[in-house]
Amino acid sequence: MNVEVLDTLEFRLRTMFPGKASLLDGVDVGQVRLSAFDFDSLDTLQFAMDIEEALNIQIEAVDFSNESTLSELAHTLSGMVEQQRS
Repeated sequence: MNVEVLDTLEFRLRTMFPGKASLLDGVDVGQVRLSAFDFDSLDTLQFAMDIEEALNIQIEAVDFSNESTLSELAHTLSGMVEQQRS
């Protein structure tokens, strides 16, 4: 997994959800579940757009369970980064 991707996810979550940023403190960030942030449909769209811009990629339509961890999401996105940069 690309550390840049996990760092980007963490930064975007801290920016979008400052009131929940403490969920990422003092833990293995990769083990935090997306459900902890209570995304609504607009949050999901904004998060995807922010990640696309930050990583300079186009995210394919992928369904992620709310129970996905940040590591699982980062792993999938890392694959997209590698594929689109090659």
